[in-house]
Amino acid sequence: MFDEQVALCARILQQKTKEYTGDDTDRPGAFKAAAALQHCTPEQALAGMLAKHIVSLYDMCFDDGLIMT
Repeated sequence: MFDEQVALCARILQQKTKEYTGDDTDRPGAFKAAAALQHCTPEQALAGMLAKHIVSLYDMCFDDGLIMT
């Protein structure tokens, strides 16, 4: 089961890498671009993006109408 999960994570990361960076070898380029737009550091931009995902997870966890299968 562990090996299957690791393989699934690897496939997802490869797919997302292509979606988010294309052929750009600068993997954190999106965080650098977001930082430039927000006049902050890439780390601060990352924290903002993470906060968005955490809020979404909380919304899903506490949604009374959500059905988990």
